[in-house]
Amino acid sequence: MQLPVTVKMDIVINEGYKDPMAGIPKEISIHYSDINGDGKLDALITFHPVQCDGGNAMMNAQSRLLIISKGSSWVTDDKFIESIESKKDGWLSVSGVTEGTIFGTYYEYAADDGRCCPSIKKSFTLDYKTRKLTIDNE
Repeated sequence: MQLPVTVKMDIVINEGYKDPMAGIPKEISIHYSDINGDGKLDALITFHPVQCDGGNAMMNAQSRLLIISKGSSWVTDDKFIESIESKKDGWLSVSGVTEGTIFGTYYEYAADDGRCCPSIKKSFTLDYKTRKLTIDNE
């Protein structure tokens, strides 16, 4: 369940703000695992942005941020999953990660689906090292 957030309009309408009318919900999921296989704990953070203007254009959006160990520090990557997802007609909703594999549900609209309800729903796995996306029954 997403909880409502308060959006400060004087911030989101400033020039240069990249995501106008989008808010960060109170419910954020953090998943820990050794994603890159180097023996150090990494993290995957996911949340569904809240559209603060009351619309529903972002109803299926999910933001994902990988925090990956690199030597003695960590780096962040918010484009890894998006770059693989962009090669498909549908979208990925990440629900977790385990030892180098990101998993969740793949959604896609059939020709006669309403905007609210994609009828194509399949489990997926994504191998972090090989970048191989596997969608069930494909």
